[in-house]
Amino acid sequence: LQGLISEVVEAIEDYHDFLVKELAPQVGGTADCGPGQASQLLKHRHQLDLTGEDALHMARLVQARIHQQLEEQGLDVSSLGQELAREESLTGEARVQAYRDEAARLKAFVMEQELLQPPEQALELRVTDRCFSRCDCGSYLRSETGGIFLIPDDSQVGGGESLASIRLRSLYGGWAGRHFLAWSGGIKGCSLVRQINPSAAFKRGWAHYISHLLEARDYFSAADKRLLAFRRLALAEQAVVDLEFHLGMVDGQQVLARLQALSDIPGWAESSLLALSRRPIDAFMALIGDAMIQTTWRIVFAQQPALTPQLFHSQLLAHGAVSLPLVVKRVYGEAVWPVSYTHLRAHETQE
Repeated sequence: LQGLISEVVEAIEDYHDFLVKELAPQVGGTADCGPGQASQLLKHRHQLDLTGEDALHMARLVQARIHQQLEEQGLDVSSLGQELAREESLTGEARVQAYRDEAARLKAFVMEQELLQPPEQALELRVTDRCFSRCDCGSYLRSETGGIFLIPDDSQVGGGESLASIRLRSLYGGWAGRHFLAWSGGIKGCSLVRQINPSAAFKRGWAHYISHLLEARDYFSAADKRLLAFRRLALAEQAVVDLEFHLGMVDGQQVLARLQALSDIPGWAESSLLALSRRPIDAFMALIGDAMIQTTWRIVFAQQPALTPQLFHSQLLAHGAVSLPLVVKRVYGEAVWPVSYTHLRAHETQE
């Protein structure tokens, strides 16, 4: 046994020397995946017949459209941040209670409007100082019995948080967001179906999709809508940066500078850059996921007029949060997705 251990140690030391002396000096890469891999991810992981360049063109058009919508609403993009900063901030126990109230209000609203059937599993709210300290903390943790909605403490949100910010964070992590995604469709939250290769179109795009449904039903206040506009614009910028980086058009320092302009939360830009390098194309899929779900709803509803939004959402999530085109084919048949995709491309590439 000692002889085998010695051989293993010797082999490891030889491999270490090879890496340090021969391989490392010749390596000169970056964290971007490159145009070819970006296109492969779109095709094979996300089931979209797009090249990286196609996706970038689409993301830029969505970004321009959001800018135009803001101008039409009389919102000055350059001053949005200052307007948001003037909102009254809640701190301490008052802030935590606002989270409890908003979670209950959102749950009651989606049930009243028959948009979703919230899961039976409990949702616990927990204040933490580690929400932004590591990559991809989605403000939500699953357990075998329910979910934990992580709320950043006061120090992580500049000493306090506006009611609009609390409302939107509750949308992302609460009953209509991550908690619904984790438990809907009769699949346990700890199931591998939920954890293997989750689609960003569902994981991040879902909350943006739901936000449009709530906005159409007058759920949000004027302050909420201002913050919502800023969040949508920020997601579009993230998607553009994501694709430009992985297509080799910008480097990491340029990406970091652009991400820092989107949030003043300490460490957020750095963790976002790390997430972007680890999961190429995810920001774009989050941006386009909203449109993908909306387009699918319109096509399916035209074929099944008796279908309700609540049933539609339950059917989609019953197959796990894998790539949306694959889910649509499983639920509604092979013929539905090509039609949805044609409509999506026509809408999202319209100048």
